[in-house]
Amino acid sequence: MPLVGKLALAGLTLSGATQAISNAYIPYLKTPLVTVDLVAPRAMQIGIAGEVNQPGAYEIQLADDDTDATVAWPTVIEAIKLAGGITNRADVRAVEVRRLAGAGRSEVIRLNLWELLTTGDIQNDITLRYGDAINIPTAIALSPE
Repeated sequence: MPLVGKLALAGLTLSGATQAISNAYIPYLKTPLVTVDLVAPRAMQIGIAGEVNQPGAYEIQLADDDTDATVAWPTVIEAIKLAGGITNRADVRAVEVRRLAGAGRSEVIRLNLWELLTTGDIQNDITLRYGDAINIPTAIALSPE
């Protein structure tokens, strides 16, 4: 940027980036008017391991809804479909999503996708975030269900 050079904006929201740029221009302009818009969201990196047909790291392009500037985040089910679906040994009652919680910590979200499959309860199909890792464990004992 002219006058102020490069600014580190990583991790800031659009409003935070706007404020940081405005503050950088205050020594040069009386009333800096800055507008920051998201042209296109970056691709999202997720990992999926365990009982899926094609485990690995995946890059998911985020859908951008131009009408209200919202981003359509992918869900766990969509990621499983991207990885070729589950194997016949998958324990869909104990799916884990490991998510970065800040300050080097991570949290584990446990999902029972069997409830989603049998009742249609979409609360068990959470949206994913950058860097999420999904693990589909192996079922210890198989039942006809």
